[in-house]
Amino acid sequence: MGRTLLVGDCRWSWRDWARENAAGRDLLVLDPSVADHGPATRLLLVRAGKVAAWAHIGSPDPFRDPVALLAGAARLLGQADADAVVQMFPWRSSPLGRHLALNLATMVAPSRVLVPEGSGLAHQPWPVGAEGVDLPEAFPPVVQEAQRRAQWLDLIERAEKHSVDLDQVVVVGSRLGSGEVVDADPYTEVCGGAALVVTNDPMGDAEVGRVMDSVQADRSVIVSPDRYAGLVCSLARQDGSDFGLGLVSSLDLVRRVVHVRALAVAPAPVRILKVGTLRVDSLGKEIEDLKPWAV
Repeated sequence: MGRTLLVGDCRWSWRDWARENAAGRDLLVLDPSVADHGPATRLLLVRAGKVAAWAHIGSPDPFRDPVALLAGAARLLGQADADAVVQMFPWRSSPLGRHLALNLATMVAPSRVLVPEGSGLAHQPWPVGAEGVDLPEAFPPVVQEAQRRAQWLDLIERAEKHSVDLDQVVVVGSRLGSGEVVDADPYTEVCGGAALVVTNDPMGDAEVGRVMDSVQADRSVIVSPDRYAGLVCSLARQDGSDFGLGLVSSLDLVRRVVHVRALAVAPAPVRILKVGTLRVDSLGKEIEDLKPWAV
């Protein structure tokens, strides 16, 4: 049978089609905005109606971290059956969007490519010729946001508390943890000529300049520890596989601990802490999606 690739844009929904036509087949969702099977911000491998594996993206926007998107897709494709149905993220008419979608399509190696009738997407150079399908309209954005909020509230209610020791894990996805710690007061890391300073104290230009001179940095990023609270995160194993989706509660750089609430039994064998860009408040509302490497 081979794999079937579903390509669409924000005007249409593949939900009903997948429910009717993907029964008995793996469903690989390469759209981190989907919240049909739990909280968004992830790529999902759904098998027999349950999430069998997932990959952290950290944002509902697939273009926030294209590297994580490609890496996560490759990992899940390696676990998916040869006849899986693969749902692409919504087509975005931009050079990056087109480039990313076509490269993912090549990785999927589908025997069929389906697109919404009238979308114009059949004219793109897919690995095989695309077929048009009649699809219902997607839910309005306000409905999709409400669905995602309900999933975040469920996570907040069921999550367990974890204390992640920064000296025992690798942090990825954030500027924090990417460099070498050169000072503890204020907490300062240097990576690629940039100094990250995490402090609650206001810093004037002269003080920032002294810090940069002392660590020989040519630019600086000043961040409050509060900026990390509410960020989507993932607890991961040594091989990078994700097992606990969560939210950062607080950051304590004196004790070098990140407090997290995550869907994993505590204490968890965390080896990698993946930090996303999406911030969610205590009421499950998505309040901010940071630029990559802002914190």
